[in-house]
Amino acid sequence: MKLEVRHISRTVLELKAFKELVKKYCKTDKKLLIVFDERIVDCGYYVYDSEKKMHIIRISPDNIYSIFDSKIEKAEKQVDKYCLISTTLHELKHLSQRDELGVSFWNKGNFSNKEIKDSQMSEQFSKCELEARAFESENVLEAVEYYNSFLKK
Repeated sequence: MKLEVRHISRTVLELKAFKELVKKYCKTDKKLLIVFDERIVDCGYYVYDSEKKMHIIRISPDNIYSIFDSKIEKAEKQVDKYCLISTTLHELKHLSQRDELGVSFWNKGNFSNKEIKDSQMSEQFSKCELEARAFESENVLEAVEYYNSFLKK
């Protein structure tokens, strides 16, 4: 995998440790671009550029708190680190889902829950989103420890 990370200086993360973390949790043979993008409104999102055969993950360094109580103080660097790594894991799971499912990854059935009528809520409780949130939750503590182990080197 060829990995490129842009604008990590907008975060509390260190490039070398972050790259090692991504390599551990990402098993793709395609190019991967991760951008810390202040323009996006979600915590993060994933797309696949079929022309360039490249996975692209965009993570907001500013809006990472939308998944938590808005009362959290942004000054806490540990919270920033956990949120950014957690979001990265979530988007890497979508990447692996796309690699596994191919173009059918984008099918409506993977990103909607037919039992829920509200379209936004239907997406939040879709198969792919639930799997990504579970992966993120199951791995975030180990991932932060792994990341921290490279800071000491």
